[in-house]
Amino acid sequence: MIAIAALAAVALPLAACSLLGPAPGAFVPAAAVPATAADGAAVLLPDGRVAAVGALGLAIYDPLADRWQTRPGPPGGGFPTRLLALPDGTLFMLRAFQSGPDQRALRYRPADDRWSLTRPMLERRKAPSVTLLEDRRVLVAGGLGDRDPNTPLTSAEIYDPSTDRWSPAANMLTRRYGQAAVLLEDGRVLIAGGNVSATVVLPAELFDPERVQWTGAGALQVQAFLPSAIRLRDGRVLLVAGLNFFAGGSSSGVEIYDPRANGWSLAAPTPSQGLSSLALLGDGRVLLLKSQPDSGLFRAEIFDPQTSSWSVTPALNGHPDTAVTLKDGRVFVTGAGAAWIYDPAA
Repeated sequence: MIAIAALAAVALPLAACSLLGPAPGAFVPAAAVPATAADGAAVLLPDGRVAAVGALGLAIYDPLADRWQTRPGPPGGGFPTRLLALPDGTLFMLRAFQSGPDQRALRYRPADDRWSLTRPMLERRKAPSVTLLEDRRVLVAGGLGDRDPNTPLTSAEIYDPSTDRWSPAANMLTRRYGQAAVLLEDGRVLIAGGNVSATVVLPAELFDPERVQWTGAGALQVQAFLPSAIRLRDGRVLLVAGLNFFAGGSSSGVEIYDPRANGWSLAAPTPSQGLSSLALLGDGRVLLLKSQPDSGLFRAEIFDPQTSSWSVTPALNGHPDTAVTLKDGRVFVTGAGAAWIYDPAA
């Protein structure tokens, strides 16, 4: 997350949205996020709990008990720009701002309730994509470098949690930062969107961890900076455009990537515009969250891949920015210190 909660989302009037229909499900208030862990990032842990990390601390949420436990925060503080839960139960985190000659990721080990720094990354970078690979390593790609902060990187590197070592990966085909990255069913990683030199990047690409090779993956038709993307149950990838600062601000564009055709197709646009958070529901639909800062309200938008249509829930008070699918199929939602649980079956 890159200060997502602080960026505006602009809502379209409901009367202008022709694809809206009834959306089953209900939001139930949950225990508020501890202040030290609010407005950061959240991920599902292997044991079914949710870890939330803010600038000042870590908190772990138990959805069965609706209770938070505060834990020590990362040394030195700093907002997490990327947060992963590794299969061994540890957290992997990149911070938004770091000083010093090198950049290090952080690991949190619940077993001993301790944070530690990884070995230095091969290159300092801001706003890269971070993806957990099938073999439990972590791919970090692109971002803005220190040598020329106006020119995104093509470089990528891989972190091995078992050895605490970074190794170089092949360079991407296109420089970019602020892109989306999704692990495909076959183990490759799809990279799409992002920005370079005040221009949104349209070509997408694939990384093959076995061959350590990048190949083309077609081109987007919508301009997508800081997009959200998620893998659908049928293996395709849904991408919601996010922002387009260089052509008027926000975007409602949506595209679907088909790995079998290695190409993109337009889908129905979202009812509202702006940055979003996505969560996959048990029936294959996708929950999308966007707040409306001017009104203090938010609506959940639900995408049905079978019909390529959207539906919305009634408006609620709040500013959600993170959605995490729980093991029981419900979705845990946080934003501005508040929390809810969305039950699609209610």
